[in-house]
Amino acid sequence: MSVFESNKPKARKRKCSGCGQEGHNIRSCKKTTIPVLAPKLDNETEKIECEFTLSNYFKFSELETIQQYPNSEILTSVCKSFEGQEILLTVTFMGKIIHICNCNVVGDLLEDVFYPIIKENLDDFEEGPKQASPDYYGINKHFEFEQKVFMKSPGFDIGNFTSYINMLCEDGGVYKKLFKTKYLVFEYAIINEKIKIIKFHYLNVYNLVGYSGKTPITMQIKKNMWYNIRPESVKKWYCSTKTPKLFIDKIIECINLCPHIEDKMNKITTINTQFESLKLKYTF
Repeated sequence: MSVFESNKPKARKRKCSGCGQEGHNIRSCKKTTIPVLAPKLDNETEKIECEFTLSNYFKFSELETIQQYPNSEILTSVCKSFEGQEILLTVTFMGKIIHICNCNVVGDLLEDVFYPIIKENLDDFEEGPKQASPDYYGINKHFEFEQKVFMKSPGFDIGNFTSYINMLCEDGGVYKKLFKTKYLVFEYAIINEKIKIIKFHYLNVYNLVGYSGKTPITMQIKKNMWYNIRPESVKKWYCSTKTPKLFIDKIIECINLCPHIEDKMNKITTINTQFESLKLKYTF
Protein backbone atom coordinates (compact mmCIF):
# COMPACT_ATOMS: atom_id res chain seq x y z
CA MET A 1 0.00 0.00 0.00
CA SER A 2 1.46 3.39 -1.06
CA VAL A 3 1.86 6.41 1.16
CA PHE A 4 -0.86 8.20 -0.75
CA GLU A 5 -3.33 5.34 -0.25
CA SER A 6 -2.67 5.26 3.51
CA ASN A 7 -3.45 8.99 3.79
CA LYS A 8 -6.88 8.71 2.00
CA PRO A 9 -9.82 9.27 4.42
CA LYS A 10 -11.86 6.17 5.14
CA ALA A 11 -15.32 6.15 3.56
CA ARG A 12 -18.11 6.50 6.08
CA LYS A 13 -20.62 3.73 6.32
CA ARG A 14 -24.26 4.63 5.84
CA LYS A 15 -26.12 5.12 9.10
CA CYS A 16 -29.89 4.65 9.42
CA SER A 17 -31.68 7.71 10.77
CA GLY A 18 -34.45 5.47 12.04
CA CYS A 19 -32.76 2.75 14.13
CA GLY A 20 -29.23 4.28 14.34
CA GLN A 21 -27.37 1.22 12.94
CA GLU A 22 -24.83 1.40 10.14
CA GLY A 23 -24.98 -0.29 6.76
CA HIS A 24 -28.40 0.82 5.56
CA ASN A 25 -30.69 3.85 5.42
CA ILE A 26 -34.24 4.41 6.69
CA ARG A 27 -35.84 3.39 3.39
CA SER A 28 -34.38 -0.13 3.65
CA CYS A 29 -34.66 -0.35 7.44
CA LYS A 30 -36.68 -3.31 8.68
CA LYS A 31 -37.10 -1.95 12.20
CA THR A 32 -38.56 1.47 11.39
CA THR A 33 -42.10 2.08 10.16
CA ILE A 34 -42.33 4.95 7.68
CA PRO A 35 -45.62 6.84 7.98
CA VAL A 36 -47.74 6.48 4.88
CA LEU A 37 -49.18 9.61 3.30
CA ALA A 38 -52.97 9.81 2.92
CA PRO A 39 -53.99 8.17 -0.34
CA LYS A 40 -54.88 10.48 -3.14
CA LEU A 41 -58.55 10.50 -4.02
CA ASP A 42 -59.31 8.37 -7.02
CA ASN A 43 -60.56 10.07 -10.16
CA GLU A 44 -64.14 8.94 -9.63
CA THR A 45 -64.35 10.47 -6.13
CA GLU A 46 -62.82 13.72 -7.37
CA LYS A 47 -65.27 13.79 -10.26
CA ILE A 48 -68.29 13.35 -7.94
CA GLU A 49 -67.12 16.10 -5.58
CA CYS A 50 -66.44 18.42 -8.50
CA GLU A 51 -69.87 17.77 -10.02
CA PHE A 52 -71.56 18.41 -6.63
CA THR A 53 -69.74 21.74 -6.20
CA LEU A 54 -70.50 22.83 -9.74
CA SER A 55 -74.17 21.85 -9.47
CA ASN A 56 -74.53 23.98 -6.34
CA TYR A 57 -72.79 26.89 -8.06
CA PHE A 58 -74.95 26.74 -11.17
CA LYS A 59 -78.10 26.24 -9.09
CA PHE A 60 -77.35 29.47 -7.20
CA SER A 61 -76.24 31.35 -10.30
CA GLU A 62 -79.48 30.45 -12.09
CA LEU A 63 -81.60 32.25 -9.46
CA GLU A 64 -83.16 35.45 -10.74
CA THR A 65 -82.93 38.79 -9.02
CA ILE A 66 -86.20 40.31 -7.85
CA GLN A 67 -87.19 42.95 -10.38
CA GLN A 68 -87.29 46.38 -8.79
CA TYR A 69 -89.31 49.33 -10.01
CA PRO A 70 -87.10 50.54 -12.90
CA ASN A 71 -87.84 54.22 -12.24
CA SER A 72 -87.14 54.09 -8.51
CA GLU A 73 -84.22 56.53 -8.75
CA ILE A 74 -86.39 59.17 -10.41
CA LEU A 75 -89.24 58.56 -7.97
CA THR A 76 -87.03 58.84 -4.88
CA SER A 77 -85.29 61.90 -6.31
CA VAL A 78 -88.61 63.68 -6.85
CA CYS A 79 -89.89 62.72 -3.40
CA LYS A 80 -86.66 63.81 -1.71
CA SER A 81 -86.98 67.17 -3.45
CA PHE A 82 -90.08 67.76 -1.27
CA GLU A 83 -87.89 67.83 1.85
CA GLY A 84 -87.76 71.31 3.32
CA GLN A 85 -90.73 72.49 1.25
CA GLU A 86 -93.71 74.16 2.95
CA ILE A 87 -97.32 73.60 1.97
CA LEU A 88 -100.15 75.98 2.74
CA LEU A 89 -103.54 74.28 2.56
CA THR A 90 -106.62 76.52 2.46
CA VAL A 91 -110.30 76.31 1.65
CA THR A 92 -112.69 79.08 0.72
CA PHE A 93 -116.00 79.01 2.59
CA MET A 94 -118.65 81.75 2.59
CA GLY A 95 -116.13 84.21 1.24
CA LYS A 96 -113.57 83.38 3.88
CA ILE A 97 -110.17 81.71 3.38
CA ILE A 98 -109.58 79.05 6.04
CA HIS A 99 -106.18 77.44 6.64
CA ILE A 100 -106.12 73.65 7.00
CA CYS A 101 -103.46 72.14 9.23
CA ASN A 102 -105.38 69.36 10.96
CA CYS A 103 -103.15 66.28 11.07
CA ASN A 104 -106.20 64.01 10.65
CA VAL A 105 -106.69 65.17 7.04
CA VAL A 106 -103.10 65.91 6.02
CA GLY A 107 -102.42 62.37 4.76
CA ASP A 108 -105.23 62.32 2.19
CA LEU A 109 -104.64 65.92 1.09
CA LEU A 110 -100.93 65.39 0.50
CA GLU A 111 -101.72 62.64 -2.01
CA ASP A 112 -103.51 65.27 -4.10
CA VAL A 113 -100.56 67.64 -3.66
CA PHE A 114 -97.76 65.19 -4.46
CA TYR A 115 -99.30 63.11 -7.25
CA PRO A 116 -99.32 65.75 -10.04
CA ILE A 117 -95.68 66.63 -9.35
CA ILE A 118 -94.59 62.98 -9.45
CA LYS A 119 -96.66 62.39 -12.58
CA GLU A 120 -94.86 65.23 -14.36
CA ASN A 121 -91.63 63.28 -13.97
CA LEU A 122 -92.95 59.74 -14.40
CA ASP A 123 -95.38 58.99 -17.22
CA ASP A 124 -96.01 55.45 -15.94
CA PHE A 125 -97.20 56.68 -12.53
CA GLU A 126 -100.97 56.31 -11.96
CA GLU A 127 -103.37 57.09 -9.15
CA GLY A 128 -104.84 54.16 -7.30
CA PRO A 129 -108.51 53.68 -6.41
CA LYS A 130 -110.01 56.21 -4.01
CA GLN A 131 -110.29 55.00 -0.40
CA ALA A 132 -108.65 51.69 -1.30
CA SER A 133 -105.20 50.18 -1.71
CA PRO A 134 -102.82 51.06 -3.32
CA ASP A 135 -102.39 54.83 -3.47
CA TYR A 136 -100.41 54.68 -6.73
CA TYR A 137 -99.40 52.27 -9.50
CA GLY A 138 -96.30 52.04 -11.67
CA ILE A 139 -95.55 50.41 -15.05
CA ASN A 140 -99.05 49.30 -16.06
CA LYS A 141 -99.98 48.36 -12.48
CA HIS A 142 -97.04 45.94 -12.12
CA PHE A 143 -95.81 47.93 -9.11
CA GLU A 144 -97.75 49.42 -6.22
CA PHE A 145 -97.02 52.30 -3.87
CA GLU A 146 -98.51 53.25 -0.54
CA GLN A 147 -98.06 56.82 0.70
CA LYS A 148 -97.84 57.32 4.46
CA VAL A 149 -97.24 60.50 6.46
CA PHE A 150 -96.54 61.13 10.11
CA MET A 151 -95.64 63.91 12.50
CA LYS A 152 -92.97 63.34 15.20
CA SER A 153 -93.42 59.57 15.58
CA PRO A 154 -94.96 57.10 13.08
CA GLY A 155 -98.41 55.92 14.10
CA PHE A 156 -100.00 55.32 10.71
CA ASP A 157 -101.71 52.07 9.72
CA ILE A 158 -99.81 49.79 7.36
CA GLY A 159 -102.92 47.70 6.89
CA ASN A 160 -105.74 45.93 8.64
CA PHE A 161 -104.22 42.72 10.01
CA THR A 162 -106.97 40.31 8.91
CA SER A 163 -107.21 41.89 5.45
CA TYR A 164 -103.43 41.81 5.05
CA ILE A 165 -103.31 38.09 5.86
CA ASN A 166 -106.05 37.46 3.30
CA MET A 167 -104.09 39.41 0.66
CA LEU A 168 -100.95 37.36 1.38
CA CYS A 169 -103.01 34.21 0.83
CA GLU A 170 -104.16 35.30 -2.61
CA ASP A 171 -102.42 33.86 -5.66
CA GLY A 172 -99.08 35.68 -5.85
CA GLY A 173 -99.95 37.66 -2.73
CA VAL A 174 -96.63 37.13 -0.91
CA TYR A 175 -94.62 38.26 -3.96
CA LYS A 176 -96.85 41.28 -4.43
CA LYS A 177 -96.84 42.55 -0.84
CA LEU A 178 -93.16 41.84 -0.10
CA PHE A 179 -91.48 42.76 -3.35
CA LYS A 180 -93.85 44.69 -5.59
CA THR A 181 -95.18 47.16 -3.02
CA LYS A 182 -93.10 50.11 -1.79
CA TYR A 183 -93.94 52.63 0.91
CA LEU A 184 -93.44 56.36 0.29
CA VAL A 185 -93.21 57.71 3.82
CA PHE A 186 -93.03 61.42 4.62
CA GLU A 187 -92.30 62.96 7.98
CA TYR A 188 -93.75 66.43 8.38
CA ALA A 189 -94.20 69.22 10.92
CA ILE A 190 -96.79 71.99 11.21
CA ILE A 191 -95.14 75.39 11.55
CA ASN A 192 -97.12 78.64 11.47
CA GLU A 193 -100.12 76.94 9.87
CA LYS A 194 -97.90 75.49 7.15
CA ILE A 195 -97.01 71.86 6.59
CA LYS A 196 -93.25 71.40 6.26
CA ILE A 197 -91.87 68.17 4.81
CA ILE A 198 -89.00 67.04 7.01
CA LYS A 199 -87.83 63.69 5.65
CA PHE A 200 -88.67 61.13 2.96
CA HIS A 201 -88.27 57.33 3.33
CA TYR A 202 -88.56 54.67 0.60
CA LEU A 203 -89.17 51.30 2.27
CA ASN A 204 -90.53 47.76 2.12
CA VAL A 205 -93.15 46.51 4.54
CA TYR A 206 -90.62 44.29 6.33
CA ASN A 207 -88.49 47.41 7.07
CA LEU A 208 -91.37 49.34 8.61
CA VAL A 209 -92.67 46.88 11.18
CA GLY A 210 -91.09 45.91 14.50
CA TYR A 211 -90.46 42.36 15.71
CA SER A 212 -89.77 42.68 19.42
CA GLY A 213 -92.99 43.92 20.99
CA LYS A 214 -95.89 42.21 22.75
CA THR A 215 -96.93 40.70 19.42
CA PRO A 216 -94.55 39.13 16.85
CA ILE A 217 -95.19 42.13 14.56
CA THR A 218 -96.02 45.62 15.84
CA MET A 219 -99.79 45.75 16.09
CA GLN A 220 -102.67 47.93 17.21
CA ILE A 221 -105.00 45.88 19.40
CA LYS A 222 -108.52 47.01 20.24
CA LYS A 223 -110.59 45.07 22.79
CA ASN A 224 -108.52 41.91 22.26
CA MET A 225 -108.85 42.25 18.47
CA TRP A 226 -105.66 42.35 16.42
CA TYR A 227 -106.66 45.36 14.39
CA ASN A 228 -103.97 47.20 12.39
CA ILE A 229 -100.34 46.49 11.55
CA ARG A 230 -98.29 49.46 12.72
CA PRO A 231 -94.71 50.68 12.12
CA GLU A 232 -92.02 50.88 14.77
CA SER A 233 -89.73 53.85 15.51
CA VAL A 234 -87.92 55.53 12.62
CA LYS A 235 -84.43 54.77 13.94
CA LYS A 236 -85.11 51.03 13.58
CA TRP A 237 -86.41 51.12 9.99
CA TYR A 238 -82.98 50.59 8.50
CA CYS A 239 -81.88 47.70 10.71
CA SER A 240 -79.95 45.13 8.62
CA THR A 241 -81.56 42.16 10.41
CA LYS A 242 -84.95 42.95 8.89
CA THR A 243 -85.49 40.53 6.01
CA PRO A 244 -88.39 39.07 4.01
CA LYS A 245 -87.88 35.73 5.78
CA LEU A 246 -88.09 37.33 9.22
CA PHE A 247 -91.29 39.07 8.20
CA ILE A 248 -92.90 35.83 6.96
CA ASP A 249 -91.78 33.92 10.06
CA LYS A 250 -93.33 36.57 12.31
CA ILE A 251 -96.52 36.77 10.24
CA ILE A 252 -96.97 33.03 10.74
CA GLU A 253 -96.40 33.45 14.49
CA CYS A 254 -99.10 36.13 14.45
CA ILE A 255 -101.55 33.81 12.69
CA ASN A 256 -100.90 31.10 15.29
CA LEU A 257 -101.32 33.48 18.24
CA CYS A 258 -104.19 35.65 16.98
CA PRO A 259 -107.45 34.56 18.68
CA HIS A 260 -109.75 35.51 15.81
CA ILE A 261 -107.98 34.32 12.63
CA GLU A 262 -109.89 31.41 11.08
CA ASP A 263 -108.57 28.48 9.04
CA LYS A 264 -105.08 29.02 10.44
CA MET A 265 -103.32 25.93 9.07
CA ASN A 266 -104.53 26.52 5.54
CA LYS A 267 -103.40 30.16 5.63
CA ILE A 268 -99.99 29.22 7.06
CA THR A 269 -99.50 26.51 4.43
CA THR A 270 -100.49 28.88 1.61
CA ILE A 271 -98.11 31.63 2.74
CA ASN A 272 -95.23 29.20 3.40
CA THR A 273 -95.66 27.49 0.03
CA GLN A 274 -95.58 30.81 -1.81
CA PHE A 275 -92.49 32.00 0.04
CA GLU A 276 -90.58 28.73 -0.47
CA SER A 277 -91.37 28.88 -4.19
CA LEU A 278 -89.95 32.41 -4.34
CA LYS A 279 -86.76 31.25 -2.60
CA LEU A 280 -86.25 28.58 -5.28
CA LYS A 281 -86.62 31.11 -8.09
CA TYR A 282 -85.16 34.37 -6.78
CA THR A 283 -82.23 35.60 -4.77
CA PHE A 284 -83.11 38.20 -2.15
